[in-house]
Amino acid sequence: MEGWSNHVTVIGNLVRNCKKGIWITDRDPATNSTQAPSKITVVGNVVEDSEEEDIFLGYDVSVAPIYIPSDIIISNNVCNSSAEVGIWVAYGEGVSVLGNSLNGQDIGIQIGDDNNQKPSGSWIINNNNIRGFSNHGI
Repeated sequence: MEGWSNHVTVIGNLVRNCKKGIWITDRDPATNSTQAPSKITVVGNVVEDSEEEDIFLGYDVSVAPIYIPSDIIISNNVCNSSAEVGIWVAYGEGVSVLGNSLNGQDIGIQIGDDNNQKPSGSWIINNNNIRGFSNHGI
């Protein structure tokens, strides 16, 4: 499939004072539809002072998704901000959210979205340090 993103790796970055921290999405310009990346690794990043999401995996909400992201690891990241969400995975299969440190967001870890997209397949959310939230931890 043209435009398909596989093996996306985001490792060891420092992201400061941005509206959006680390965002992973994909669009097919030929059909104006969203294609989900797969085999995604987001490890060892530091995100500070984002406004919206520190780490986001999803799609353009104006278009219904046609592919489901899969084989996702979000691990050992540090997110310190007053963002709306620390780590948000809008939908996916085979997702692991492990050993992250989240502090100060409105919502720590958000699974699913407001458009009835729901997680499927196996999900592991384990050993995350979540603190200082005004709304929900997970």
